[in-house]
Amino acid sequence: MPNKFIGAMLWGQIGRIGEFGLSFLFTVLVVRWLSQENYSTYSTIVNFHLLLLYFTNLGINDALQRYIPVLREENPLAPLWLFRRLLIIRVGSGAVLAGLMWLGKDLLAKWFNQPFISQEIGPVVTLFLAYVIFEPLVTFYLACFRVRQIVLIRLLGQLGNIIIVGLWFWLSGPMVLPILVALIISNLNMFGVGVAFLPRPGLFARLPVKLKTPLREIAGYSRDLWLITLINIGLQGQIDVILLAVLAGSSLAVPFYSLASTLISRVYNLVIAWAGSLNAIISTVLLEKGQQGLERYFSYSYRLSLPFHLIPMVGLAVISDPLVTLFFEERYHPVSWLLTLFALQNILAALLGASVIPAFINILGRQKIMLRWLAFFSLLNIGLDILLIPPLGALGAVVATSFANTLAQLMQALLVRELFARLNLLYVVKIGGAVLTAGLLAAFIGSEGLLIIIIRSGVYLGCLLLFFRLLKPVEESDKQVLLNLRPGLARILRYF
Repeated sequence: MPNKFIGAMLWGQIGRIGEFGLSFLFTVLVVRWLSQENYSTYSTIVNFHLLLLYFTNLGINDALQRYIPVLREENPLAPLWLFRRLLIIRVGSGAVLAGLMWLGKDLLAKWFNQPFISQEIGPVVTLFLAYVIFEPLVTFYLACFRVRQIVLIRLLGQLGNIIIVGLWFWLSGPMVLPILVALIISNLNMFGVGVAFLPRPGLFARLPVKLKTPLREIAGYSRDLWLITLINIGLQGQIDVILLAVLAGSSLAVPFYSLASTLISRVYNLVIAWAGSLNAIISTVLLEKGQQGLERYFSYSYRLSLPFHLIPMVGLAVISDPLVTLFFEERYHPVSWLLTLFALQNILAALLGASVIPAFINILGRQKIMLRWLAFFSLLNIGLDILLIPPLGALGAVVATSFANTLAQLMQALLVRELFARLNLLYVVKIGGAVLTAGLLAAFIGSEGLLIIIIRSGVYLGCLLLFFRLLKPVEESDKQVLLNLRPGLARILRYF
């Protein structure tokens, strides 16, 4: 089983690196070719879809991650049985929201000041339904540790999406409609391929025995996590985009904020990709090793998450200014400041273990406590948005979201403070000090251009290697975990 854990984490990280490259290419293609008004339309639609997906989630993704390892022990067919039932529920909830979206198309178009929504409601609704059905399938593959398969499916889907959009732009010019159609095609294709490669005897196999795990327990867990998801909406970037569309005085607030939040979310998803199966792994560890095994695994997870999260975020802050102007042109230069603020918030999040802690809170059954606190911080973020967006525009939304999220992540760390008590704080000081110092030394070199990006990156990485060589933060336990991932690392790790 440990090898399966390591394989899942490794493939998750490899896949997310590929996805990051493709999604960044897609973002550059869309932002550079579309006018700022059209990019605002596209961003509003996609963020509205992502917001609605929180309502259709119903805790289904979390339930799959939590209970598939448990049900697999009872019967090999049980995971597919659970997935089939939860997918039907998910499709039903998505269809209800899609119908409401269709009926309210004129109101939505007026509210967001986007006539395109009313004019092209068919593709808008179809794309939402494509997201609805594909998301649980991804979670099922991750929970079953079939990460390699879903990674390859998603990479091919993203590549196909870029090809379709590029050809359509080349033939008929840059517009919003081709992007939506391409996303519909790629998501439906990925769903079809994913279903085709489900384990045999397949999705419609009957369950021959009654399960020991009561459905009430699964339903209760789903409900709790769904409520947390709904409460957490106030802390997500999607609500900021919606409020910007309604409250901001400048028409550029939405495209500026959307680009900054897209870039930071892409980097964040890249750095936490290894944790894609973390809920399922923790559930399995607790089932097989008990509380002591869970405490040990928290230490491994946090120690691994800190450099994975911290190093890229500091690096992003270092190159944000020349990066934005090089790839997205001078007209998007204000985005660099927003991106830097987002990166600074993520630096604090890395130190608080924000990428791994929620999974441990859920498995330890403390999600109801987290629910109450997240409700407060979500309302805080929305209130700050309403106060800061009218005078500050996109900057106000970034400040509000960063402040509320930092407080929420601090609260989550306090909920598992007994797990933090087992950590070696010297490791945190060595990693954090080395990364932050290297970033500061590189951040003030030059101003813009590809050469400056290369020089800043080189100085940052060079200083990082030097400081790690001097401080030697890698301990014997870390070496064992990393050597399981790649035995060939032995000669490199001995220097750190």
